[in-house]
Amino acid sequence: MKIRVIGWTNYSDSRFENDGVTYAEFEAIANDIRENGYMFTGMHHQGYKYCVPVLNDGKKRTFSERGFGKVMARGHDVYTSGGYVDYAFNWGYSSDELKMPGKEREIPDGYVPDNPEDLYEEFEIEVSQEDFDKARDEGVLSFNHDFKYRLMSGGDYLVVKCGPSVANYRISRYERRESHENPTREREKEIFVATVKVELTPKGE
Repeated sequence: MKIRVIGWTNYSDSRFENDGVTYAEFEAIANDIRENGYMFTGMHHQGYKYCVPVLNDGKKRTFSERGFGKVMARGHDVYTSGGYVDYAFNWGYSSDELKMPGKEREIPDGYVPDNPEDLYEEFEIEVSQEDFDKARDEGVLSFNHDFKYRLMSGGDYLVVKCGPSVANYRISRYERRESHENPTREREKEIFVATVKVELTPKGE
């Protein structure tokens, strides 16, 4: 999706409807954190003026302290299973370590959200013949998550390629499973693993 953060507000700002968070929206918020070098916790998210993101669909996204800690950790490219903790509850940061959005990210009254249909995006993926046939015959495709697909969501368009063969679909359902493989004797660190399953309908139907 062409989803992005257009500004930051406070937890109780009644100008903006609150909405749930898809994986694409989660990643869009993490992108804004990463691009602007923000660093603050779930406690700040719930209690400070410019610590709640508003997306270009015109809605804000609020989290629990733990939930926001996960977004902030992703924005700092921390993928360990317990990596969110320091970003959720820790009040021990000095003022030099914290960076929050300020008035320059405030959203003016009268902001007009983007048209929902304009938010859908087209992605491309190269697959095996077996997966190409399964997408065509069963309307299902599974693949390993990649950073270039981080904003993929239901409603988006997917061009599936296998050699010279090309098929165009719309994603009717998007699922992502994230997990962590524990360290082993041969590997000291845990591994972050993400897989995606999409249900597809031919484009235009």
